[in-house]
Amino acid sequence: MKSEPTNRSKQIKDLTASVKARLLNIAKQTNRDFNAVLLQYFQERFLYRLSISQYQTGFILKGALLLLTQRMSRLRPTRDIDFLGQGLSNAPDNIKKIIQEIVTIDCKDCVIFDHKNITVDEIAENADYNGIRVRVEASLGGMKEVLWMDVAFGDKIIAGPHQTDFPVLLEEMPVPKINVYSIESSIAEKFEALVKLSFVSSRMKDIYDILFQAQNETFLFDNIREAIIATFQHRGTPLEDRKVIFGIDFKLDSDKQKQWIAFLSRNRLTVNESFSEAMNKLELFLESVCSNDPNLKDSSWEAIDWKWKQL
Repeated sequence: MKSEPTNRSKQIKDLTASVKARLLNIAKQTNRDFNAVLLQYFQERFLYRLSISQYQTGFILKGALLLLTQRMSRLRPTRDIDFLGQGLSNAPDNIKKIIQEIVTIDCKDCVIFDHKNITVDEIAENADYNGIRVRVEASLGGMKEVLWMDVAFGDKIIAGPHQTDFPVLLEEMPVPKINVYSIESSIAEKFEALVKLSFVSSRMKDIYDILFQAQNETFLFDNIREAIIATFQHRGTPLEDRKVIFGIDFKLDSDKQKQWIAFLSRNRLTVNESFSEAMNKLELFLESVCSNDPNLKDSSWEAIDWKWKQL
């Protein structure tokens, strides 16, 4: 009578050890910190639980994790999972209840989320946007990490959302099929944050992410412009303020150059451009969109030539 639970416990222990060993191997092969790999595994398995829950359409993935679905290197880590909430009450107690339901879904991935100690707080008025911040602890055997999730409300998505597969670290694990932001709206939100904070900002990741997307995707001029206009209007940021970050003082700012170098080094990213060169590329990509160049209407973005071309 006692052998069945004992055997089950041994199977779980063996599987947990196997998962840990393979994650350690991934960390060694990719020269990454093991805790960063472990955190990404926890994030991935949360997204899988979300994808098979009744709330799958209520959370639209955005932010840095979105870029993993667009072939960005796993070396661009993030501690946060960013969502847009759709069709959900933004009351903190409601979001907490939903997250508790999601993390208690039983999956064969050896991950346990502490559903009893989830904390939920409203994001402050002076943050990037109003929303909800969620903290939940995850564990694999005796190893623990904290997942942070930001859920925003009210933003308009242009040319999206759409469903996609989220890449998994271990190939035998089921793949999360999740709703994600459009690339256009993702760029618009990162650009707005950069413009709004300008010299105060140390968010080099926004510059890197926008340039990555511009290098790897194709866009329609009208869609990018619509997304930028909608985002700036919703967040109350004048589009004219972009002239500050495209100005020579910002591009040649020594502190920004230091922040850029530190960001690339910290994340082990290989980029040839200096900060000013990166900003010049960003300006070539977005300035004509912001100024609504009439000669570029109905054009598309060509990353090879780094310019907008008529269809």
